[in-house]
Amino acid sequence: KTIAVLDTSVNHNPEVFEYQRQLELYEQDTNGSYSIVLAGCTCLAGDIFGEYQFNKPLAVGDKLIFKQVGAYSLIKANRFNGYNLPDIYQYQCRQITHTKHYPYQDYRQQWLAD
Repeated sequence: KTIAVLDTSVNHNPEVFEYQRQLELYEQDTNGSYSIVLAGCTCLAGDIFGEYQFNKPLAVGDKLIFKQVGAYSLIKANRFNGYNLPDIYQYQCRQITHTKHYPYQDYRQQWLAD
């Protein structure tokens, strides 16, 4: 099997792990001839999004967009082993805008004793 490791984790979408829910992707094609397992980048044994079909092989740097994730996913997201919360993007008028970044320093500051 072909496995693609993403720069995200099921920790950003806990329902994937908890309920074995497979998120929809804009880029997937259920009739595609390339079957690829999408895995998260943490050491969590279940950090797997599932197996997806594509029209072409994925390449390093390809962007994948999960459908229907956002507020409820983010509220449940955690910083497992210091892995940052996901960046937030807004899709409006056919444009994607980066609106929020959570740096590692935020995580570190959370656990420092003053």
